[in-house]
Amino acid sequence: MFLQRLSIQNFRGLSASQIEFSPSLNVFYGDNGVGKTSLIEAIYFLSCCKSFRTNSIDNLTCYNQDWFFIDVVASKHQTGLQHSINVRRVKKQNRVTVDDTIIRKASILSQLLPTLVVCSERQRLFLASPQTRRNFLDWGLFHVKPNSINLFSKYERVLRQRNSAIKQGQSSDLIKTWDQELIGMGEQITQLRLWFIKELSKILNRRYSSSFGDNQFVINYDAGYGKYGNLSDAINGGFEQDCRYGYTRYGPHRSEFNVVYNDRNVKDDFSKGQIKLLVYFMVLSQAVLIEREKDIKPWLLFDDFSSDLSVDSVDMVFSSIIKSGCQVFLTSAMEFTRYVKNDPNVCLFHVEHGNIKKMI
Repeated sequence: MFLQRLSIQNFRGLSASQIEFSPSLNVFYGDNGVGKTSLIEAIYFLSCCKSFRTNSIDNLTCYNQDWFFIDVVASKHQTGLQHSINVRRVKKQNRVTVDDTIIRKASILSQLLPTLVVCSERQRLFLASPQTRRNFLDWGLFHVKPNSINLFSKYERVLRQRNSAIKQGQSSDLIKTWDQELIGMGEQITQLRLWFIKELSKILNRRYSSSFGDNQFVINYDAGYGKYGNLSDAINGGFEQDCRYGYTRYGPHRSEFNVVYNDRNVKDDFSKGQIKLLVYFMVLSQAVLIEREKDIKPWLLFDDFSSDLSVDSVDMVFSSIIKSGCQVFLTSAMEFTRYVKNDPNVCLFHVEHGNIKKMI
């Protein structure tokens, strides 16, 4: 699916606009604070009814308004069949339709419009919280194996119930009624994540590791079992401490991963620019895996694209983005004319004070 046309009104500080996109690369440039990020935030919201900048959806509405809309026409790559997708938020309620059919689950929309984003938080992937890294992993996994969302939802429900029983000081027998279900689903989640990391590592090393040198990346996954070899032993062995601390301390909700290059953790050894470059390549690797497993190309959203990158790194990642074959939306404070000059597959937009002007 590629995005052909977008109409938007009352979204953050953006002026009411109708924009025609390239199925390949779309670049939005301009000074900081003029609305570039808001534009790709709108595209992201379209794909999942969430923001990558805030948990408060009401902050997305233009000042002194209580509604916004995002309407798009999107086409399937294989058939060219067009779809009309409309997202409206009125008085703190979302209404989503695809070809006039109401969509009640954001996960359905996300499967239809798979989207990967590199924003300011994602650029700090290895310096942020473990939850940020789990989200990075699970968002890619969801697009490859959409049914995994049901497993994660059930696991979270059982985890909440077990934690609630612990906090309320319920009997050991009652607390342990949740254990077998929690263990079974937790082990399934671990196996899914391990599979995803294994496949992601293969793609990352095959396509992109040479950009950093002669070594290979190793992605290490900590399943969240502590000193225990499996989740069953962790849940049983940690029961008394769970009751003392008031929550379940072991399981995939406590998992973590790190990336090692040349026997050193990239968090400690890579520069800020190198980390950002690696994050780009990990996202591009996710896109390759999604296409391989589901035969679809996700949208790629890159915010503040060129900051912290050397000229050589910009050239390198820009070339890789073009080769991905995905529809790409990126923002940058730098002027991109030298990269896109005379390329009919590129649309260049200048953004100023919320106004979006197509240049080429």
